[in-house]
Amino acid sequence: MKCKEGSLLGDFSAGPVSTGRIILLVFTLLVTASAQATVISYSTANVQNDTWQYDYRITNDSLVQGISEFTIFFESALYADIALISVPALWDAVVAQPDSGLPDDGFIDLLDLFAGPIGLGSELTGLSVQFRWLGSGQPSTQRFDVIDPNDFQVLESGNTQPHDIGVVPEPPITLLCLTALLAIPLVSVLDRPRNK
Repeated sequence: MKCKEGSLLGDFSAGPVSTGRIILLVFTLLVTASAQATVISYSTANVQNDTWQYDYRITNDSLVQGISEFTIFFESALYADIALISVPALWDAVVAQPDSGLPDDGFIDLLDLFAGPIGLGSELTGLSVQFRWLGSGQPSTQRFDVIDPNDFQVLESGNTQPHDIGVVPEPPITLLCLTALLAIPLVSVLDRPRNK
């Protein structure tokens, strides 16, 4: 199906793709590719031999309702003997050990009991976990889910990241939409034929 002549996007069947459209596409991909809302970052420390420790920081960059529950997963092929060292005050934690026999990943699940959710723009610290590392080198990123404790729906998913990597928060959705709306006139200006 063709766009009508003179429409915002023009006629895609007529000639090569314009420079303006390519710039808009690349910009949109760059902005959205790096977007991650909730950030769970960690630092690692080697406790002894193959025993390591993660110290986590959970940052809420997008959820207006706050974060009241989250789960961090431990791959069964890489982790064993998960032990909580510290848990933030007024949060409840559950540990499920990885089981390579099933195979089933382990996890830690934290639920806000009385502290109140992690508000938008706020962070939670004080979560430390020790484990036996079965992989080579240093432990790395993990998968996580942010969960609505009322209906158990996953609100967001992502991967943890080291503290020392610059954490770039996701731009708010309104900023992404505004950028797209402002880019439309830019495309039409760049698509205009130039008089020579």
